[in-house]
Amino acid sequence: MNEEYTYDIGKYTIGVDKNGEDGIGLTVAIINDNGEIHLLGNCYGDNARCIDLLIRENQELKKQLEECYCNRTDCSSRIKDSKQYDSLVQKTEKQQKEFIEYLENEIKRLESNNIYEPLQKMALVTHQHNLSKYKEIVGDK
Repeated sequence: MNEEYTYDIGKYTIGVDKNGEDGIGLTVAIINDNGEIHLLGNCYGDNARCIDLLIRENQELKKQLEECYCNRTDCSSRIKDSKQYDSLVQKTEKQQKEFIEYLENEIKRLESNNIYEPLQKMALVTHQHNLSKYKEIVGDK
């Protein structure tokens, strides 16, 4: 049984030729953008079998790692369905509540002063506007 296949690893192409139980050969080459092939070397027998096995295992581990990563994320670096996600959501919600509380306290402080200098009035109106807009964006926490 004759079996041929290739691995593309970075800029290298590794051709494998299996012809029988003991006959295995590897050819390592670089293929330029214009299709020109530059042979770098060959190996046969046990060395070729060992390299072939290592490449297969490496590719399988990469595949498993990618699947694991995609199970934890939506494959675009966003975390989903994990303790890390829950922790991030809780931290974000806590920060949102703290910011809303800060704005509400500043509004109360400015309103209780009864001194409406132009800068204080502008700060009050700005805080009221920011609080309203922030609640609209994140929801009333």
